Amino acid sequence: MPYWDSLYTAGHTSEPSPFAVHIADQLPADASILDLGCGNGRDSCHFAATGHFTVGLDESAAAIESAERLRDMIAVPETTCTFEVADVTDPDVIERGLQQLPAHLPRVIYGRFLLHSLEPRQARSLMMGLGSKLEASDTVYLEFRTDEDSELPKVYNHPRHFVSLAHFHEMARDARLHVNLMACGRGLAPFRDEDPMVARVKVAYSPMVSIGQGLKAVAVTSSTA
Repeated sequence: MPYWDSLYTAGHTSEPSPFAVHIADQLPADASILDLGCGNGRDSCHFAATGHFTVGLDESAAAIESAERLRDMIAVPETTCTFEVADVTDPDVIERGLQQLPAHLPRVIYGRFLLHSLEPRQARSLMMGLGSKLEASDTVYLEFRTDEDSELPKVYNHPRHFVSLAHFHEMARDARLHVNLMACGRGLAPFRDEDPMVARVKVAYSPMVSIGQGLKAVAVTSSTA
């Protein structure tokens, strides 16, 4: 974790991502959130500030320290927004995180810019972990850089393993995750002078899923999307 510890020790934006703002507008009022790869907690804190019980997990200790400082700075109660250093590619960690969410509330699993930050074997482990620990009523929202983003300009030189849509569908199928919605394009995650090519997916566990089942693709090109 040296790179990520260094990044979050140096400081990072505290504003919620466009993805978090977009998802928050769609959530049931009582939804609880498990934020996988929460980074400095800016999205977790946004969810908590808008009334959602939130648990944020990240393998970087510096990121979690930063997340706790942000939570305290914006006066989000620790009782409704907790953070923990954990390896989110471990299925047992996913299970423990889900167990921390109130049992009577709808459960949402959220991961922004997580999938492409993992090595391929880790990404597959994450997807398989989700498939093995989710219930049919759970919803997963993921945003990641696709392979079409590999040659576009970047603000940060993060370690990245760009995810092709074909490979994502394969991982989702193997994990028995049904793809409910997909939006792909630029204009979804602008940052400074960068406008990456990303995919947004909403998926759920389905033991009967087969490859390509239920796929709905939406191409997004507008910078205001």
